Amino acid sequence: MKKIFNLRNILISIFIISFLLLLFVFIKNENVNKKESNLINDYKFSSSEKYKDAEIITNDKLKSNHCIDNICISNLIIYQAKSYCNIEMNITNKGKFKASGYLKLVFKDQEMTVKYNNLESKATRNYTIHLNENKLNDMSDFKVRKLTKDELKNIKSKK
Repeated sequence: MKKIFNLRNILISIFIISFLLLLFVFIKNENVNKKESNLINDYKFSSSEKYKDAEIITNDKLKSNHCIDNICISNLIIYQAKSYCNIEMNITNKGKFKASGYLKLVFKDQEMTVKYNNLESKATRNYTIHLNENKLNDMSDFKVRKLTKDELKNIKSKK
């Protein structure tokens, strides 16, 4: 009888600890979700401690996949402030083999070179472009393109 009583106490203790852990995880996730903010004119604006005083700009077009061959750019977010403009995105290799190379990110009349190196098959990496004081003219969508032979030649000659 005493063994059954001890087993019952152990099981009740495990249940209570499990319940408290689940409650803690739920409360923590709830606080993270509250940081989302409003949606205005198809742009999402929110605040971030990472980039103080920056306007955070994204929309469905900027978030969607933009691919060249098997390399895709997605989840693009623009952090624009008076003194800088940073672009964060994910680069994904959807191919079967490890990939390295360059591509151009095109915002209307502005282009930036993106380098990816040893990107494993089916892997995704976060990538950031720092533009300092430059501002993007059109932030509603972007394109990706391959580098021309001359652009590749210029990059290789600088190494």
